[in-house]
Amino acid sequence: MVRARQCAQATMFLTALVGHGAASADATSATSSAAATPPAKVRGVNLGGWLVLERWIKPSMMKDGFEDLAVKPKDQWTFTKYLGKEEAKERLTEHWDTWVDEDTFDQIKAAGLNHVRVPLGHWILGDIDEKEPYVDGDWHYFKRAAGWARERGIQMWIDLHTAPGSQNGFDNSGRFGNATWATSPENIDRTVTILGSIAKQIKDDGIDDVVTGFGLLNEPNTPTSFWTLLDFYNLGYAAVRAHLPDVRIYIGDGFKPADLNWFWDNTDAGNPITTHTVAMDSHVYACFNDDLRPMTPRQHIEQVCVHEREHVNECCWHKDTSLRNMERFVGEWTVAYDQTPSEELENMPVRPMTEARKIFLRQYAEAQMVVWEQDIMDVTNYDESGEVHHGVDMKGWFFWNFKMEHPAYIEWDYLEGVKQGWIPKFDGKDHDKLAAVDILHTCDALIAAAQPFYEGVVDPYPPLYLPPDGYGGGDTSHDWKHQLTRFGIAAAVIVLGFALFRAIKTYQVRTCVPVYQCT
Repeated sequence: MVRARQCAQATMFLTALVGHGAASADATSATSSAAATPPAKVRGVNLGGWLVLERWIKPSMMKDGFEDLAVKPKDQWTFTKYLGKEEAKERLTEHWDTWVDEDTFDQIKAAGLNHVRVPLGHWILGDIDEKEPYVDGDWHYFKRAAGWARERGIQMWIDLHTAPGSQNGFDNSGRFGNATWATSPENIDRTVTILGSIAKQIKDDGIDDVVTGFGLLNEPNTPTSFWTLLDFYNLGYAAVRAHLPDVRIYIGDGFKPADLNWFWDNTDAGNPITTHTVAMDSHVYACFNDDLRPMTPRQHIEQVCVHEREHVNECCWHKDTSLRNMERFVGEWTVAYDQTPSEELENMPVRPMTEARKIFLRQYAEAQMVVWEQDIMDVTNYDESGEVHHGVDMKGWFFWNFKMEHPAYIEWDYLEGVKQGWIPKFDGKDHDKLAAVDILHTCDALIAAAQPFYEGVVDPYPPLYLPPDGYGGGDTSHDWKHQLTRFGIAAAVIVLGFALFRAIKTYQVRTCVPVYQCT
């Protein structure tokens, strides 16, 4: 019964894909320069695990050659520390040369994407303290990649992904452990200097036509130093703008966009500097949230189309609720939904790619693409006076990541998803001029088509409780087979109850002593 339902849904959804959003043979020709007319929306992938190592993206980097160590490297700091600078430089050079190559950009272009986001380490130009084990030499490979991007009409948005002292304590900051960046004026000043140096090098190398976005710092975690962070953003803006007058400078929303709704608003007296061409970046992940991981496929789509849409719309507004000059985009997202990355997950058998899961991944990708490319008119709100206010104009997105090494993380692998068909391509005629909703499916259609039960799709790791009915407490009112099953169970309970009642009465009659009255 369930298998038949899955097959029916698969047929309907795939048929719709062919008619509405399937890849077209009318792919547009490659543009010779990234400085050409900008596309309607930013569509890109992150080149993660390349110039800043993250163990889970390419596990072999932290295993091969470290077999004799009881504790393996877990970040760029320990990788270079354990090997020493000479050996680390040799291994990293081979990695920089091969993890991202010219074929990578061919695949990105063929998928219909127009941007890449490149995480950079703060050491990339040789600003390395004597106490730090880092090595440089990767700028050459970044500059080479900029040339490949230019040839294919792809723009690059860079992102300072690490900072001296670590801005968040995660491995993606260069060093796992305590985050001491925000409590050290020396580290903050050094980071501002590094931002200026990178901006100047981009200008001097003549790649400022390709590098059109500049992120000041990735995911800083400064709960007790909020104003210190905002001061850093002002200083960082000035350092970059001194060399790149037209680049789009962006900051992260700290997972709380409403808290920054006033920041860099040129009409707000609380902002000491005047800004232009700025943007705010959101990162959206379900697989790190235990409240979201056990959702059914339909609930996941609803989460994106309703709640995540509301979340990104919390910024950026003037006090009179009109939109302001701070643009919005999603710099990291994925279709991973129920399994949190870990070494334990990598050591488990890789779960099969069922047809139901493949269909859901396509729906989940489309839903996010549609919301992250939201037009102002896609959201309508009314204030107390009845005046209409619309949503923010979302500029687009960057998927994390462009590829992965371990098959357990296939849902993080954009290019593999394109090959398997659960990531759509944007290679059709005029796709570069249209928003995703005009190419793919609407949120309403995706919610209606999404599977309302777990089977074949949801298998959380680490394990979480799933309701035994397989529906996660979701809406099953439109699923007639589930309703029929519930009716059958209720009828069976009634029949069994009646039979038990009759059996008890029969037992009483047969065991009654004749001189007494049976009741």
